Amino acid sequence: MEIAIVKSLAYFLYPPTSNVILIFAGLLLRRRWRRIGSGLTVLGAVTLLIASSGLFTGFVGPLFEPVGPQTAQQFANSNAEAIVVLGGGRVRALEYGDETVSMKTLLRLRFGASLHRATGLPILVSGGSVSGEPRSEAELMREALVQEFGVPVRWIEGQSRNTEANARYSAKLLKEAGLGHIILVSQAVHLRRAVEMFEAQGLEVTPAGTDFNGGLPEISLKIVAPSSWALEDSQALTHEWLGILWYRMRN
Repeated sequence: MEIAIVKSLAYFLYPPTSNVILIFAGLLLRRRWRRIGSGLTVLGAVTLLIASSGLFTGFVGPLFEPVGPQTAQQFANSNAEAIVVLGGGRVRALEYGDETVSMKTLLRLRFGASLHRATGLPILVSGGSVSGEPRSEAELMREALVQEFGVPVRWIEGQSRNTEANARYSAKLLKEAGLGHIILVSQAVHLRRAVEMFEAQGLEVTPAGTDFNGGLPEISLKIVAPSSWALEDSQALTHEWLGILWYRMRN
């Protein structure tokens, strides 16, 4: 219940919702407090433009990425004992029967499969039923790895509903198998938070990122102009910042 409430409230802090709230609040307040109202309206509009710009995400994104891009072969001589792939969402897909993994999850699974082939290490997939779905995200992930990538899955952790729970339940399975050093696969911007949570469970973690932001791009009209993809990246960055803040406040 607490998780659902916190996540619902957090959405009001994500762009573009937070920016639209500022704009409307400013318009309402302008009748009585003109300067305050005008200031909030301008602030909402300006921050919305910034959040929608690829320049902003290109500059801020790498600050959340604890490591740079590495190929699967660069992990071949790692001392890790297992690969943990974190779930990143699901989508409705009737062509697959009902649901399947999201694009974010698919990118993680693809890299996890490459790491398995390069290292031979067993895979643990982690992700529960966040909204009470009949099948856990981990089950969908196992299905994709086995059927589409031809890669076996050793452990299925299907209880977790957030990254902290991913770490807690995954660590339990790994420690029962006598393992303590993992390669952790997720989106690059998610890894700073995820690594901290897995290390808090007593695991040694080697981060393996995918879907890197790529750094500050070459300036062009396409990058500077507002876009839906930049806004989506800004939402992800806001989610990570709030997630780190919330975790550290509670621990």
